[in-house]
Amino acid sequence: MTASTSSSGIPRASRIPLNDRTCLVDLSPAQRFMKFDKIDWNRAFFKTYQEKRTLLQLLVHFNHIWVIHNSRDTTATMTWSTTVLGGAVSTIIMILATLAEFTFITTTWNNTSHLSRRLMFLLVALGLTSAHVLHRNRKRWLGRLLPAPYPWYHPVLHRSYRYAILPSGRMFGDRVAGKSHKYLASQTFTASYPTLTRNQRIGSIALWTLFFGCKATESYFYLALLFKDPVHVMVGIKIQQCDDRIFGNALRTNQAAFTLAIVFIVDLTLFFLDTYLWYVIWNTTPLKDIFTRLPKRIYAKILVAADMEVKYKPKVLVSQVWNAIIISMYCEHLLLIDHVQKLLYHQVQRQSDAGRVLPRRKRGSPPHLVLCSEFDDYNPGAAPVDAMPTFTVLTPHYLAKILLSLREIIREEDQNTSVTLLEYLKQLHPIEWENFVKDTMILAKESAAFNRINPFGNSSDEQGGGNKTDDLPFYAIGFKSAAPEFTLRTRIWASLRAQTLYRTVSGMMNYAKAIKLLYRVGNPEVVQLFGGNTEKLEHELGRVARRKFKFVISMQRYSKFNKEQENAEFMLRAYPDLQIAYLDEEPSKKEGGEPRLFLALIDGHSELMPKTGHRRSKFRIELLENPILGDGKSDDQNREIIFYRGEYLRLIDVNQDNYLEECLKIHNVLGEFEQYHTTQQSPYAQWGHKEFQQSPVAIVEAREYIFSENIGILGDVAGGKEQTFGTLAWIGGKLHYGHPDFLNATFMSTRGGVSKAQKGPHLNEDIFANMNAFGRGGRIKHTEYFQCGKGRDLGFGTVLNFQTKLGNGMPEQMLSREYYYLGTQLPINRFLSFYYGHPGFHINNILVILSAQVFILALLFLVDNQRGCYNLLPVFDWIKRCIISIFLVFAIAFLPLFLQELTERGTGRALLRLAKHFLSLSPIFEVFSTQIQSNSIITNTSFGGARYIATGRGFATTRISFSTLYSRLALSILV
Repeated sequence: MTASTSSSGIPRASRIPLNDRTCLVDLSPAQRFMKFDKIDWNRAFFKTYQEKRTLLQLLVHFNHIWVIHNSRDTTATMTWSTTVLGGAVSTIIMILATLAEFTFITTTWNNTSHLSRRLMFLLVALGLTSAHVLHRNRKRWLGRLLPAPYPWYHPVLHRSYRYAILPSGRMFGDRVAGKSHKYLASQTFTASYPTLTRNQRIGSIALWTLFFGCKATESYFYLALLFKDPVHVMVGIKIQQCDDRIFGNALRTNQAAFTLAIVFIVDLTLFFLDTYLWYVIWNTTPLKDIFTRLPKRIYAKILVAADMEVKYKPKVLVSQVWNAIIISMYCEHLLLIDHVQKLLYHQVQRQSDAGRVLPRRKRGSPPHLVLCSEFDDYNPGAAPVDAMPTFTVLTPHYLAKILLSLREIIREEDQNTSVTLLEYLKQLHPIEWENFVKDTMILAKESAAFNRINPFGNSSDEQGGGNKTDDLPFYAIGFKSAAPEFTLRTRIWASLRAQTLYRTVSGMMNYAKAIKLLYRVGNPEVVQLFGGNTEKLEHELGRVARRKFKFVISMQRYSKFNKEQENAEFMLRAYPDLQIAYLDEEPSKKEGGEPRLFLALIDGHSELMPKTGHRRSKFRIELLENPILGDGKSDDQNREIIFYRGEYLRLIDVNQDNYLEECLKIHNVLGEFEQYHTTQQSPYAQWGHKEFQQSPVAIVEAREYIFSENIGILGDVAGGKEQTFGTLAWIGGKLHYGHPDFLNATFMSTRGGVSKAQKGPHLNEDIFANMNAFGRGGRIKHTEYFQCGKGRDLGFGTVLNFQTKLGNGMPEQMLSREYYYLGTQLPINRFLSFYYGHPGFHINNILVILSAQVFILALLFLVDNQRGCYNLLPVFDWIKRCIISIFLVFAIAFLPLFLQELTERGTGRALLRLAKHFLSLSPIFEVFSTQIQSNSIITNTSFGGARYIATGRGFATTRISFSTLYSRLALSILV
């Protein structure tokens, strides 16, 4: 919604009317603000873009794609004369896109004049391009007035490639770089794209040149050239003796023509499909090298030794960081106490003392131990903790589990469940469970409750005999005594391995530990200042951590908690610096009025009120009306934004985790915003503007480690897709919308906000913030050396529900004005990156299903018994190639995951994981997933109804009957 003004709608005071028919500008400047309540807003504002549910969106937003494929296909396979007709087809596509664009934008004079001028030139170009058709009959119609068609070749080719390369928004009136005042709003709010560096631009253009070169070569030799023989054979087929009582011989006589048309559609669909395959092949570029010199990397990248007042040897500083990581892993029961003693960083007296530490039976390295060595990409180095900016982590919460109850852990879920959750987790994490049990047994023996009587057996046990029968309760449920301190340990152990809020809080609060560690190691003089007073030292470290890091959870239902109240209170006691923002209600002061809504903030230091059991809020802000506009998640993010502190933000979901060794890289990641060293020049000085020409960094993307990939084959498949989602090469137009990203809070808050909350259109709320930032001059950077954990759906139904949510969200994105601006204004290289990184994937799924369906229809026409003898061997060879192509489409989807595993974990692990996927028939599941997504896109584009689907993200321990699955999915999969 914009004010009535130019085509892009910058509000002008002269155009803002009051209720008395006068204009706001007629008043004196001192009186204008007081008259805002008198403005006729219905007349002052209008929509610059009309969202309409139609497939014409694909024609307007992505006309580049259709023109490119048209020009590539015709120029590779047909004569020069037919190439001119191919240019006419490109012109027709542009004319149709322009006519469709009239239906989406408001018909103001500026918009209409721009589109009308473009349409007029396109019609003239179409007339000139099609004139060569008249040449064939020039003796009959025009005599010798028209020369041979050769003079039209080069202008037609020039126009065809111009349509393919130049955005429609820059044709016959440049909205991106035009000097006219009417384009100023577009250039500021929708087309202020950050510029690429010279090397980035060259790399992007070179990549797409190679990409389309390979695509054109493959299409010519594999699709177009070999398609010539089937066409030649089928054109010559004449079916005889095919009279029908009802239709006569019209249908059967033309059956060969019908079959040829269907075969052509199949070949054209495969022509579009192999474009996406080449995109996957060329874009799957590993950006990392494996480094093993970890101590040197910790000293060079994490620690800021140059600014230390007291100098220490590198091994002394590195040992403190390494030992903190080992102790963190012990607290998570990844290591036994015996292994900890050997893994701690210390000098050994003899070479023989440095033997094997971990047992040989232990499976590969823990995931976050591997993450320590991932300083693979360039990073700007670290700044001292004192100079590090402040950042805030925000997490929305509604119905997700906070902490698993004992009943949920040790009892089966329902009659269809054959295993308890605890037994399932014990099978998934046997070594961690064994470490937990041994740690619990040691704790029980040292507990004051067992000082007098040994609960584990007789005196012979104490002498080393041991009675394993008495220890069975520990191995079965993790405790022998029902005391709360022991049952709570089992609950915490299970919750830290499920997708719970407590796991997220536990992981994100590692930032506080990391800041304390970095400050203590980087400032040895502070440790010397406090001497042996550890309490005062810890208080100082906590003060620094609180100053640099905030963690806020938006608990919408906190004031209405009953059973969850105890879990939330335990979380606040465990992490006192944790902050919770929630909605609170009070009865209206007026009888029968709406209840008053307040936004309150508490933390673990807030006073506990005995009467209500809740804590007294530190801040309490009254809201004007109900803030819930959409599905709740994005509303929570927008609502808690007022409680963020610092320069940067991180929006984390409940199903995410973090690790201490990743948190140690925080000042490296914040350095990616390039604000550690700023210029002293004023942007308004004579030469100061040169220092500010580079676009600011709006978003720093991070990778995701899918910790649920080892939980079943479906969890592995879902995890593999997410693992490679953000690892593709950044080539100037890909908008990552993952929650590990860091946001420039000031930039994002002043350019559309961090999240869109409208119900339906903003189902995928994250990407809209990225598109707004990108269109308004913000750079989006990607880091490979930093990542956080994330859980994915694990069951057949929940994974497909997630795919349905993605499929429903994409049509809503394509209806949006953001897609219109990007599709009509982005340069061609960045547009291709945007298209194939976002909507192209979903459109490719539709084409995959369409190719299979049309191919089967073509087979039905070909296998029909015909009277007569026809040479169909070239057609059968074409069928074989189509089958290979369709299978290749599915197989190539595994290439990104294979290359990712190859570069990170070696050839053996890559081959093993790929074999696991194929042996478990995961390609069949890909068929289900592709069909679900394509059906969701088509259905939502036609009828709408996109909504958030809560998948639950629980463990797949329940066997659902085939009849239930069939009733849920048959309509979507079999259509």
